[in-house]
Amino acid sequence: MCIRDSLTPLADRGAIALSISAARWLSQFAIVYLWLLAALGLFEATQLDALSMATPLAVLRHEHARMMGELAAVYPQFGTLGGIGWEWVNAGFLAGGLWLLGRRIIDWQAPLGMLGAMLLMALLFYAGGSSSSGGSPLFHLFSGATMLGAFFIITDPVSGASSARARLLCGALVGVLVYLVRHWGNYPDGLAFAVLLMNVVAPLLDRVLIAREPGKTV
Repeated sequence: MCIRDSLTPLADRGAIALSISAARWLSQFAIVYLWLLAALGLFEATQLDALSMATPLAVLRHEHARMMGELAAVYPQFGTLGGIGWEWVNAGFLAGGLWLLGRRIIDWQAPLGMLGAMLLMALLFYAGGSSSSGGSPLFHLFSGATMLGAFFIITDPVSGASSARARLLCGALVGVLVYLVRHWGNYPDGLAFAVLLMNVVAPLLDRVLIAREPGKTV
């Protein structure tokens, strides 16, 4: 029993490594197989509903020895700015967020703080085209749930901060935490963790920052 328990973590790590390698190989095999069928006239693209594989952020978690250009050549899910599909989804959320800002439905402090902090962190730790640096600043802005979180999650008036300075600081901390989880954490994206943590801290920031404004009390 003791021997089995001591070997369990090693077996788990081996199973995880095997599953990652198998998933990578199967995704590449599926793409080549479908391409051959289409070239032979035995398959039409309209018959395919979806093709599931690892996201670009997940690929970067396990591929630190290659350049970003090499990853884009090997993995078909990489696009121009982020991942194919993800960059367009994020562009759509960005357009919707700008519309909300133009209509004054949401405030600008939290989105600006989050996107600015993520951009700054990505610029500080980006090392040319190395995948070990976590990708380019534009890659982080247009991958994962970046724009969704910036304009449609952290701008929630109930769970977020109420003062302007606290909203700006909360947004910046969310951006920093998302980058830290993406680059050094155990998950491909850290938006959920960052938002939940800042929701807990937001009342304290409101209390501290509003109390320092002259003529205002909490």
